Amino acid sequence: MKSKEYIPSGEMEMLSFFDELVMSQYTQEQTYEENIVPRKYTEARKARADKFYKALALFYFFCLWELVSYLNAQSGWFNPVFLPSPVTVIETGYAYLMSGALAMHIGMSFYRMLAGFVLGGPPRWWLAS
Repeated sequence: MKSKEYIPSGEMEMLSFFDELVMSQYTQEQTYEENIVPRKYTEARKARADKFYKALALFYFFCLWELVSYLNAQSGWFNPVFLPSPVTVIETGYAYLMSGALAMHIGMSFYRMLAGFVLGGPPRWWLAS
């Protein structure tokens, strides 16, 4: 993109093609870096805004979860076992982690998953062929 700051606005129409060629040697074209750097800053600014909005959405999600759990505990819409508060989930998870029950339950879930793959794999190959 060529800049033509040295030409007054009224004289632009009077220049011929050859005059523009002669004068173009005195203009500066933008370099590759000048075209890229603003885009990098814009992308960095958008990335920061995206991180902020993601964190804000996560915060609102936990606030809404806590509010619904609190209102459920007050009014008794449904059994609180189906939607415990986030604080209850964290406290219970920490208690299971400290007692060793969490590792045992994770290991048992992994065992069931592996058994399902082993038992379901051969019939899948047999049916696919």
